[in-house]
Amino acid sequence: MSRFTLSHWDSIIIAAGLEANVHTLYTENLGYSSIDGLEIVNLFKAP
Repeated sequence: MSRFTLSHWDSIIIAAGLEANVHTLYTENLGYSSIDGLEIVNLFKAP
């Protein structure tokens, strides 16, 4: 069973961010608010 449904490329970006201890990822494509402590922010989504 999968925890998340991500494309191959999105999962590489998430893994790189987690490996580099990034706290916030800015993107318009992901439908998640956080993954394993990495906050995901969509700047185009209304608050």
